[in-house]
Amino acid sequence: MARPRRIVLVRHGESTGNVDDTVYEREPDHSLALTDQGWRQAEETGKRLPKRVTEEQLNSRVPLSVAQWHLHTKLCMPPKGERAHADFTKFGFQGSILSKEACDEAGGTYYPVIFGWMVHVYPFEDSREKIWGQ
Repeated sequence: MARPRRIVLVRHGESTGNVDDTVYEREPDHSLALTDQGWRQAEETGKRLPKRVTEEQLNSRVPLSVAQWHLHTKLCMPPKGERAHADFTKFGFQGSILSKEACDEAGGTYYPVIFGWMVHVYPFEDSREKIWGQ
């Protein structure tokens, strides 16, 4: 198989910590929410990334022995303008809303798949397992 011509590294969109650095005094970095601008940035980035790749193509970029490729699916985001104070037990990546119908009823925006295939990398961790989120 040919080497990939391009590897795309994507950082998250704008978070509350990017807008107000005092938020780090109250919340750990990994729990900061994206701002509405951050969600727009993430949505736009997801639209530009390739959608159809094979497991072999993913494995050639970052082997499955190193990191776990995954998709974020069945995502219901809260109504725009309410994201900073939304109930993230219902909305977001860990939320309980998992269908388009329930998301529509809650006034949210439903994404069957968002961002495309990804791995998480934590470059400042102190072990290989932590760096690759294993």
